[in-house]
Amino acid sequence: MEANQPHPDRHTIDLHRGRWSAGGLHYFITCCLQRPGAGLTTPACAASIRSAWQTLTAAGDVMLDCSTIMPDHLHARLVLGPRLQLGRVVAKLKFLTRAALLANGVAWQRDFFEHHLRPDEQPSPFARYIFLNPYRVGLLERRATWPHTYLNPNYDFDFLGMLEDDLFPPAEWLAASEDALGVNLAALGRD
Repeated sequence: MEANQPHPDRHTIDLHRGRWSAGGLHYFITCCLQRPGAGLTTPACAASIRSAWQTLTAAGDVMLDCSTIMPDHLHARLVLGPRLQLGRVVAKLKFLTRAALLANGVAWQRDFFEHHLRPDEQPSPFARYIFLNPYRVGLLERRATWPHTYLNPNYDFDFLGMLEDDLFPPAEWLAASEDALGVNLAALGRD
């Protein structure tokens, strides 16, 4: 697409179809920047996102299991608190980070993707997908660590025992499909 052409209509309103929230349930969410845009990993933006997660956790709105901040989007797996619907939690996250993003010349996309983890879905593959995201898109070498990944120290992530030197993903994980990792990403936004 040429720079002077408008971006296609993204139909983000379709993401609302079938969306529901319930406290105590696990959700996988993705929030993206408006296109074109990258800048979430700048120190100010990343610090703002981490601070927003702390605020949401302290308020009891979420229990953050894991997240990763990428240059143009973030992924998180969380347990929704009893007080707010998921859309309100994401709106609060975006509000709390808005000033830092604008100061860095970027802004959040209007909506977000979510996937409610059903009782038959294990949360661990989603955490592993989140952990692997910066590696799989080539932002760092396999034997390096991504500074923008958070893994709740109170949660027992089963994949951590399979890491090389307790830090680095096995090479076969980087080439594996999402299906092989146990994550059906096609379902995102269609719950």
